[in-house]
Amino acid sequence: MALIAFDKFDKYASGATGWTDLASDNGYTTSASGPNIDAGIGRFGDAALNIDSTAYYAIPWSAKTGSTTVIVGMSFIHSSPTVSTAKTLLSASATATGSGLHFEIAWIGGQLFVYNATGGIVGSAMCPINVWHTLEVKCTMANSGSITVRLDGIDVCTAVSGDFLHTTTALGFIQILRGALSPTYVDWVYLCDSTGSTLNDFLGDFRVESVIPDADGGTAAWTPLSGANYTNIDDALQSYDDDTSYISSSTVDQDNLASHAAVTLSGLNSVKFVDLAALTRDDGTNDVALLMVNGANTLVSGTFTTGTAYNWRIFASTTAPDTTAWSVSNINASEFGVRCK
Repeated sequence: MALIAFDKFDKYASGATGWTDLASDNGYTTSASGPNIDAGIGRFGDAALNIDSTAYYAIPWSAKTGSTTVIVGMSFIHSSPTVSTAKTLLSASATATGSGLHFEIAWIGGQLFVYNATGGIVGSAMCPINVWHTLEVKCTMANSGSITVRLDGIDVCTAVSGDFLHTTTALGFIQILRGALSPTYVDWVYLCDSTGSTLNDFLGDFRVESVIPDADGGTAAWTPLSGANYTNIDDALQSYDDDTSYISSSTVDQDNLASHAAVTLSGLNSVKFVDLAALTRDDGTNDVALLMVNGANTLVSGTFTTGTAYNWRIFASTTAPDTTAWSVSNINASEFGVRCK
């Protein structure tokens, strides 16, 4: 399983509509009235969440994995003045509404505080305002569990034999920014478990570049609503159109590939992973798998069970289809797509 969820918010619509998309197209639980997803406020001038003081969203953990170890990270900045009451940045809980806390990372007066399931403080660290931070947590959910919290790549809290299981209630949800400081901006969020051989530990800090299809690939066998296949799946960032344009298939093992706009990375040491995201639904018969293809080499995701409502499916890989490390050149030489199952 490893990488369970990953979101870079530049694919959603702008404003409050984007917040609605975030919830409905991921199966997340959110506050009833959400904040905005805004262009130009992200860490590198792209889109990011603009959180208000009542907003939160909860990623369903128990529906995705049975692992008792959670690894979660986020890039955020807050610019509120010093406050004397706790404002939650990140927490794990039994319910979507936050009851049955297993751990909580809160911000109070320029400091992070780490709480266990009984509300005891097990660590703290300075966390200045008006600076982008990378916050990461790895926690084993048990009555005698453990937690490690990293801030900007440095371990600021390590607690062992602590209580990180609320009574005997299993972890149900990871909550992002429940009652956080306003404004707080979030650039990306990831969620992993400890299974598998890759993407199953701290991912560290990184920059995300997003590109969209720009031409049909070597195989474009699905049926477009109209025109060329790729023009039905090339929605511009921050304006995807759900059901207005699409490609479809009911033929098992039929593929559809597309090339993409060029990735032009500079000043980076390496590519951590490539993440393919596809918004999919089904009328009740078929499922879908995601594809990464480079020449004669193909990587295929597991099969995603689809339903009648649209949901984002993600497939991440730390290596290219030929098992070499990703680079700008082999990213740009690769095609990405879907397979009907």
